[in-house]
Amino acid sequence: MPTIFETVNADAPATSFGHRWGWLLALGIVQIIAGGIAIAVPVVASLAAVAVFGAVLVVTAILQIAPRIQGEGVATLCMVWAWRIACTHSPGCS
Repeated sequence: MPTIFETVNADAPATSFGHRWGWLLALGIVQIIAGGIAIAVPVVASLAAVAVFGAVLVVTAILQIAPRIQGEGVATLCMVWAWRIACTHSPGCS
């Protein structure tokens, strides 16, 4: 039975990244700069994180609600309007 060290190919990472290593280097540099900015200005980092998270929530909500409207009719439309009213009157929504 082979051990884990016998099954690992040491050349795999170098050959699998091949011509894309430059993009990975650029991504690493951008992430280091963004991390430095996030440490230096935490308020901006918090606002950016909240904006991204909020956008993800809105998109996933739309993707979950849209098929329901097409498939179930009036009951689903009532649910959508109730959600809309709740969101408009909650302090966090604008």
